[in-house]
Amino acid sequence: MSENQAYFTRTFEKRLGTYELRDEDIHPEAMREQPHYGLTETQYFGFCIPEHRIHAFLYLWYHPNLKVVSGGPIVFQGIKPISLSVELTDYLDFMPDSRLTGGLRSFRFDNSYQVEMLEPGRKFRARYSNPERRNSFDILYTAVSEPMVWASSRHFEQVMKVEGHLELRGKAYEVGGFNIRDRSWGEARLEDPVPGPPIAWMTATFDESFAFNVTALDHPDLKPMWAGKFAVDPEKIDKGGWMIVDGKPVAVQSTRKRSTYDPVTLMPTGTEMEITDVNGRTFNVKGTVLAATPFNTWPNLRVPICLTRWECNGKVGYGDIQEAQWTDFLYRLCG
Repeated sequence: MSENQAYFTRTFEKRLGTYELRDEDIHPEAMREQPHYGLTETQYFGFCIPEHRIHAFLYLWYHPNLKVVSGGPIVFQGIKPISLSVELTDYLDFMPDSRLTGGLRSFRFDNSYQVEMLEPGRKFRARYSNPERRNSFDILYTAVSEPMVWASSRHFEQVMKVEGHLELRGKAYEVGGFNIRDRSWGEARLEDPVPGPPIAWMTATFDESFAFNVTALDHPDLKPMWAGKFAVDPEKIDKGGWMIVDGKPVAVQSTRKRSTYDPVTLMPTGTEMEITDVNGRTFNVKGTVLAATPFNTWPNLRVPICLTRWECNGKVGYGDIQEAQWTDFLYRLCG
């Protein structure tokens, strides 16, 4: 399997890297180091309104070697197995990278989606407006943690406090709570099918002092839905992760999780997980999906985006399950 797909498949060291402010910007040196057309830069923001089962996925995907940028907002309420049936979808696949003359610190796409960095690495504003469909939002993001850099030094996440408002099909909502933003650069993402079960990128924020991010497969010992159809090395199910416990960041050592799915659509419905950090502390976590829709990243990959209610140690938090599902999994269990 190509190392170019490291974001999806490689198992990283159990440590955190070092953040640099330049990581908020486009990395031109990566174009020299990685000439593959799949070289990728991404930026993700989101927000949720759990009491109304509303979730937002706001994305930028840049292919610098192709000079093409894609992105925009997807906002949905409840479970939407058909991606185009959501309340707001305005994601453009092919725009010239002239849309990024201000880099990632200030840009505006043709669909009106725009992001501004108001304070370096700490404060951002995301906006969008489509009067015809009575859809709009104006969201302010303020950091409540430092960025958590993966050991690859090509990806980070950061816990953000969220404030703003949303108009969704003409109905107004106030937006608050938390979101874990992320940023990737410097690796090629290939479109090749991956012969294995899903890999889930999971986030949760309970309050400003307790949060986590884990990227992992289901543990084969827990008899996941795909048991008997794929051979998975238990030593390679964890792809990376971190926790903030009592306000202090720590790398994740291991996970044991088992996910559940709708038997017809194979959309995730929840997960139960045991997370152990590098200090030996273990946390039992249960996630229940409140809202979801598939994001077809490219034709060979489906990524259900899921608003998830998390329970841990008597606390309740919210965040994402974003699960990479390739053709072999969907064919063998649904085809």
